[in-house]
Amino acid sequence: MEIRSWLDSILHPSRSYQSTEARAIYFAVFAGTMSLIATLFYFWGQDTIPIFGKVSIGATAIVQSSITAIIGYFFVLYQNRDQPTELSIMARLRAYFDMAALSFIHGAIAFLLTTIVYFVVSHGFRGVRIDIYASGCIVAATVLVTGYAFYLIAENATTLMISSALAVFLIAGAMTSMFTSTEPYWWQQHLSSLGGGTGVSSYAFNITLVIGGIVIISIADLIAKDFAQLSELDHEYKRANVGIMRAIIIVMGVFLAGIGLFPWNTHPLLHNISATGMMLLFVCMVIGLRSLVPTFSKAFFVFSYALIGVLVTNLLLLLVRVGYFDLTAFEIICFLVLFGWFVVFVRQVAAALHDEDRRINV
Repeated sequence: MEIRSWLDSILHPSRSYQSTEARAIYFAVFAGTMSLIATLFYFWGQDTIPIFGKVSIGATAIVQSSITAIIGYFFVLYQNRDQPTELSIMARLRAYFDMAALSFIHGAIAFLLTTIVYFVVSHGFRGVRIDIYASGCIVAATVLVTGYAFYLIAENATTLMISSALAVFLIAGAMTSMFTSTEPYWWQQHLSSLGGGTGVSSYAFNITLVIGGIVIISIADLIAKDFAQLSELDHEYKRANVGIMRAIIIVMGVFLAGIGLFPWNTHPLLHNISATGMMLLFVCMVIGLRSLVPTFSKAFFVFSYALIGVLVTNLLLLLVRVGYFDLTAFEIICFLVLFGWFVVFVRQVAAALHDEDRRINV
């Protein structure tokens, strides 16, 4: 008997590694060919194209790569779905919704990563303009690589992979906002200043937080279902207060989305409530961790309490106004602590599932 997470349960394993690679190559080549045709048509009539800008190689590659990632990811999940006949209509709809949401999230990751790549390249080749044929090939190559990579990522979709994708997505979103910020000294204010204004930087920052909040809410449901499965296999896991833990994680996701929905420069009160509330909930959850998930390893509890110590030290450094430590450093450390812990937490759940798998199959 194989123990898999709830997300795994709506998918069935691929036929073989070789067939998976073959399908990824076919999809990538098809996507690249369609991209080349569409790009040449779009650029037709222009002599040369810039690397970055409104009508550019970068902008075209970013849009097409995002669409390719969404289509490829959803196609894999749809093809690999395993829906028993006893599933209710609501369960089927929920499965399709999850597949669509995951596909959109990975499309957003492709958008952010491609934006970073072309932004950096454009600064290395300032003023360069390329003819439409070479431009079309560059865009098509970008789409081909994106299609291949995200097809394979979708083939290995698990709750653990999604949590890792969330971390990559948030980091990529923050970096995109930093790189594209029109204010080079934004760090002299605070991290939230990236979300102010109406430029690309602020949109990237705020949208990243909103999507990140939605993903956390989805992961809370997945974690609850994983614990429900674990409790059926081992009565020890029935001691976990999954309902409270799930509610806390969901509210944290709502607060994270609130940080993006209410920028600091237009809704300072709601922005600060969202940011402060998210961190307070995190601290409360970690303090009560032994009553929420008493079955986890001692190492995880030590790690969690150590992070609380880091947060306390972080706050003290801010309050005593150490010269080299400012609000930006405080916010970045809080961000890394919170989401670093969250990824490790999801890994603990995955490890528990694997342990049960080994125990039953021995």
